[in-house]
Amino acid sequence: MRKLRFTLSLIAFLSIFITQSINLFAVGGGSSSESSIDIPLPAQNYFATITDVLKIVVDGNRISWNGKIYLEGMLGHAKVSVPFEKINRITIEGPASAVDNGHMLAKVKLIDDQQVEILLLMNSKFYGQTSFGEFEVFIKDLKIIDFK
Repeated sequence: MRKLRFTLSLIAFLSIFITQSINLFAVGGGSSSESSIDIPLPAQNYFATITDVLKIVVDGNRISWNGKIYLEGMLGHAKVSVPFEKINRITIEGPASAVDNGHMLAKVKLIDDQQVEILLLMNSKFYGQTSFGEFEVFIKDLKIIDFK
């Protein structure tokens, strides 16, 4: 009798576990057509080819930096912003210095061929859409952003 109760309890537990696992994958824990990344949709659509530090390259649209369509960083002691419409390429050089581990040095090449070096917060992000879905990536994990 005791063995029968244990067997019935085990069967009940396994059937609940299997049902819940199936529901998890069917309702959104597995593959789903909805995105699990909530990307900001900027007012203007910018296109870019993005290369990360692992040399993975993706083409994206709806590109934004922290949800904005401009870069914001430090130039010396001044806070500056550079609109995407003026940018040709951003090259992330690495940490700003051995002492400052919170910023990345970004070389920003403008469409008029000028170049400006600004410091970006390491934990800031680029967002966008690709042909296969949305993306978000930390500045510290990027190498090049080529605007089209």
